[in-house]
Amino acid sequence: MISKSMVSNYEKMKDSMAGKFLQYDQEEIIQKFLLEHDSKYIYIQFVGRRYRINRLTGAISWSKDHFQTEEKAGYNEAMTIYDVLCYSKKNCHLANEWVNINSLTTVQGGTLKKENDFFQSLGKHDNWKPKFWHKRVRLSMEKT
Repeated sequence: MISKSMVSNYEKMKDSMAGKFLQYDQEEIIQKFLLEHDSKYIYIQFVGRRYRINRLTGAISWSKDHFQTEEKAGYNEAMTIYDVLCYSKKNCHLANEWVNINSLTTVQGGTLKKENDFFQSLGKHDNWKPKFWHKRVRLSMEKT
């Protein structure tokens, strides 16, 4: 039997990255990506959902009711948000241009390889059927 107090390695990694996020210049991140913010949170729209990052803890949560209630972000979305905000190239910025997902030629492997059925699998889920990603995602994948 697994103890309820056990924390998965995914949660440990997500919590560790929340701490690392706090080491970055939040004002620089806000300006670079033109993010909405207040003294407590940085807000970001990601894959059709509104998230916020706690500026004191680095924890990411999301809401579908303007944060009357909130859910902790899962590992994949939290790590993707941290990756884009913390590790993108200096010149990465909003391009206000949508591009076809197949045009992301800088992706060399992993689940985005053309022979992988990652996107076909996603198409089976009604809550996530994107055909295009914003160019800023492409730019963030071209990190140094």
